[in-house]
Amino acid sequence: MVAEFNRVFAKDKPETLRWAFRMHREQSKYFPSIHEICELVGKRQKQIYLEQEADRIMAERDELEKARAAGLLVDGKQLVKAMAAIKRLPGVPKFIPGREHLGRTVSIELPALHMTPEQIMAAVEAERQNPKHQAEIEHYRNLCEGNRYEA
Repeated sequence: MVAEFNRVFAKDKPETLRWAFRMHREQSKYFPSIHEICELVGKRQKQIYLEQEADRIMAERDELEKARAAGLLVDGKQLVKAMAAIKRLPGVPKFIPGREHLGRTVSIELPALHMTPEQIMAAVEAERQNPKHQAEIEHYRNLCEGNRYEA
């Protein structure tokens, strides 16, 4: 019996096996079967994995927050606002979706690349005040929220 336990659990960590046997002793007064210990080992391994995954996610979140605080990352909302401001600047060509533009490579200098964040935000605010674009903004908001757009 001991040889069979050794064979089955040879790859498992000793602390996981100790935990499984301790849990079985607390739940039953009989000697455990291999199946019962396998279930407990699987349960413990899942707990360990979830704890490690939670720690990894928290560490990643902390790193992102530090980078964002240092100005190394741009929030998604800021990026969308900046891109909308660039799109509406004069001199930015309007491309037709689905067209290859005759196989030519288009090279333009975007004036927004030289704008400060305050200038970009001012352009975005000015665009928000324009009633002409409210329907377009509502259309994209509905798309983002998963609502169906009725033309």
